[in-house]
Amino acid sequence: MSTGAQNDLDQATALARHMVVRCGMSPALGLATFGDHDAYSGPLMQRQRFIRYSERTAQMIDEEMRRMLAEGHDRVRKTLEEKKPLLEKIARLLLTHEVVDHAALQAVMNENVSSAQEGPNSEARAPATIASD
Repeated sequence: MSTGAQNDLDQATALARHMVVRCGMSPALGLATFGDHDAYSGPLMQRQRFIRYSERTAQMIDEEMRRMLAEGHDRVRKTLEEKKPLLEKIARLLLTHEVVDHAALQAVMNENVSSAQEGPNSEARAPATIASD
């Protein structure tokens, strides 16, 4: 796993925890917040986490975080699979042209929407205008 992907996972995990613990956004735990906080103590000012809920509640928080992360992962995977032809078209465009302006990108996206609405038997459209390098 790259450090970029690891950072994304760290941030997603922290956000899911915040949503469950601080915002009460868990159907399983209801509209409640669960106070925990960090404190620094000892001669080396070591960080300690003080938790004010039961072990069972901690397990439920972990389960809800995992559920949220899994649902988000599934939603992203589904979106990427649905948009794969468009993403591949944009990737090919970027491989052949270093700079693609907004209008050209919008034309490719509109072309994709139009062809999806018209079906597989529609006529081919003219290529999008590309910004010169």
